[in-house]
Amino acid sequence: MCGRCERQEGVIRCLDCFGGHSECRECILRAHQRLPFHRLEIWDGKCFTRTSLIDQGFVLHVGHGSRQCPSRTDSLWEEVKISEEDSMDADDVFDGHVGHDSIVVVVDSAGVFRHRVAWCACDKDLPMQLFREGLFPATYQNPKSAFTFRALDHFYIDAMECKTPAMSFYQKLRRLTNNAFPGKVYVRVCFSTTPAPILIPIISGPRIAIESS
Repeated sequence: MCGRCERQEGVIRCLDCFGGHSECRECILRAHQRLPFHRLEIWDGKCFTRTSLIDQGFVLHVGHGSRQCPSRTDSLWEEVKISEEDSMDADDVFDGHVGHDSIVVVVDSAGVFRHRVAWCACDKDLPMQLFREGLFPATYQNPKSAFTFRALDHFYIDAMECKTPAMSFYQKLRRLTNNAFPGKVYVRVCFSTTPAPILIPIISGPRIAIESS
């Protein structure tokens, strides 16, 4: 039974919410409108297996406090559950673009997440829309990946206090996202000998940048 509405079967639990109570899909989506970087598990009849908000049909609305933009006249993605067969793999995720909405990969200190982002129609500056939501875009044109400021702050502290190399920090995020199969994480890495102004503004030498294409 859902621990929130007590009307439907509770088959999904959040690993980051206090208590970890099982809830129904509708209650999980409603409770995480402003908590998009939480990790979920779903009961398959035998045990809890890994799932995600995007797999459950979550849409991340930007520009109006996690609510749908009132200026949108086009149809948005329906919040319906995505089957495992329809879920995109690591090679497809960077090409996800439907109408005025996009699949955006977000790097957080809790791991790497992908979300359907419903852009605000009141402002055409997509990078600024991400800034206002506390996300740092990896590019200033048609951003498809971004970093939470919490992830950037954690990397700064790790680099200053623990001397953590950028690659080790990246590998940690991959493990936090999928410890069993870190190679399936939706992030690509490239090395550069020039400064990377976005992810690593403070370390000299070889740099790591996150690519979205």
